[in-house]
Amino acid sequence: MKYTYEFYRDGLGGLRIRLSKEISIISHFLEDILDDEADEYIQILDNVVDQKVPHYEIEGNVAAVYIEPNYTSAINLFMSAPNNQCKIETSEFRKLLVLWRDTVVAEGKDIEV
Repeated sequence: MKYTYEFYRDGLGGLRIRLSKEISIISHFLEDILDDEADEYIQILDNVVDQKVPHYEIEGNVAAVYIEPNYTSAINLFMSAPNNQCKIETSEFRKLLVLWRDTVVAEGKDIEV
């Protein structure tokens, strides 16, 4: 994986993921994913990469992502520009989605950090 990450617990005990500053908005999207959404989002991303659809936008409660075959853009809906958005390679975004699903969602968010 190109980007570093670290899992940690917030002040309320919720599990979070810390990403490097240039892609930190991605964490706002990942942390909002419900158990049953992770596989769906990975399938959507794969459909975009395989060009079954040209692009796809997914909007969460805090952040949205715009998935294109090569790059995915993320925007925090509550932060001010220009610090409210970032761009990541779609292949790297997929790795982070799988990491979140496998490490967090699949284990009921009860992992040790």
